[in-house]
Amino acid sequence: LSLENIDGYWGYCIGNRPIIPPVYDSGYEFHEGLAAVSVGDCRHYINAEGVPVLKCPQYEDIQSFRNGVAVVVENGIHKHINRNGEII
Repeated sequence: LSLENIDGYWGYCIGNRPIIPPVYDSGYEFHEGLAAVSVGDCRHYINAEGVPVLKCPQYEDIQSFRNGVAVVVENGIHKHINRNGEII
């Protein structure tokens, strides 16, 4: 899936075919089957069908997973979470 900006919102396409509608204020490329996205102040990770699988409303920023770990920012502090959302 490729990340596409359409009219200021982010969604995901295969070629020219939209797969996940452009409803996100920001988004990252898919890594390890998940993409970090945000709508307003709500951040979460979605799967390839656009379903939120890990909600992270407490974080100011979230980044893509690498080797099963993602960097998140809570109260200005960088932390690492696993795919279950647990701080490690």
